[in-house]
Formats: sequence, C-alpha cells, structure tokens
Amino acid sequence: MSRTPLQETSRQLVYEGFAEHVPHCGARVVVSTRELVREVLVVREALEGIAAREAASRTDRTQLAALRRRFDELRIAVLHSDLAEVGDEIHQTLFDSCGNKQLSRLIEVYWGKVEWFQRLASKIPRRRSRAFFEHDGILRALEARDPVWAENEARAHIRNTLRELLGSFVQTEASPSKGGKRKAEAAHDATAKSGRDEIQAQVT
Repeated sequence: MSRTPLQETSRQLVYEGFAEHVPHCGARVVVSTRELVREVLVVREALEGIAAREAASRTDRTQLAALRRRFDELRIAVLHSDLAEVGDEIHQTLFDSCGNKQLSRLIEVYWGKVEWFQRLASKIPRRRSRAFFEHDGILRALEARDPVWAENEARAHIRNTLRELLGSFVQTEASPSKGGKRKAEAAHDATAKSGRDEIQAQVT
C-alpha cells in the first residue's frame, strides 16, 4: 500500500476517534477505557433516545410486522441459548425511521466506536440474552406507537450496556493480591489488545 492511502486511512481513524495524533510520531491507536466508553455511550443514549421517540410515530406498519416475525424467530433461538443474532437491527431501524437526517449523520460519527463497544459487551456473560429482551422492549414500544415508552426503552438499553461494560472494567482493575493484580493487568491488556486488533484490521 502506498504512503498516501495509509495517510488517508490514518486521518480517517483519527477523525473517527480510533486513533490519536502524536506530534513527530504519527497516529497511535486508541484503546478502550472506562472514560471513552462512558463518553461515547452517553452521547449514543441521547441520540438514540431521540431517534426512538421520533420513530415511534413514523415506522411503517409493514416494517414493524416484519420485525415482529423476525423477533419471534429469534426468541426461540435465544431461549435455546443460540445467541448468534439478538435483534441488533432494531438500532438501525430507529435511525432509518426517525425522519431526522441530521440525527442520522450525528450517530454516523460515533457508529464505529458503538459497534466496537457492542463487540466488547457481547463477551460479558449473559449480556446478549439480556440485550435481546431489551431490543424486544423497544420493538413493543414502536408497535404501540408510544414515543415516551420507546425513548425510555432505548435509553434504558444503552444505560444497561454502559453499566455492564463499566462493571467489566472494575472487575479487571480491582484486586488486593499481587497474583490477582497480575491477572487483572493481563485481562485489561487482553481487552486493550482486542480493541487494537479490531482497529488495526481496518488499515490492512
């Protein structure tokens, strides 16, 4: 790959927040931290809450019926511990149906990091099964055409994700013993490496 495409990729990663510019050194990959997770998901909660409120009165009935059939199929799989799909498409539905192009453009700035944190959250035990039922709650609110309910369900879902992600950081950081500390550091390094690997894969 020539230098120019690499520079363009580097600038894009910096713009999206996956890397940071270091004077005289170039770009350095950003790792997930409690502060970064909190900041991104607080913004996401606000944007997606608004999108859900607007989408409640705008989502096409035919689309809602298709989503309900999809979720009914997923429910059977989830109850049998098949968590390959848990209805994540509901998030895109909110922004596609909200009728606010500016809102959709704003979330696009953060969407790469949102997906990154979703992948990290999916590694938390039982998080994906809980996510399915939270997604279903959002869908039920859309079916009821209730904007307040839809916004509350969307915000609660993201707050739950944030709480569990921050909890996973606490578990890896808290340890009273040297052996525990080494394990915590190893877990934290593994999380950081996972994030770096996902980002660096975008460059190759």
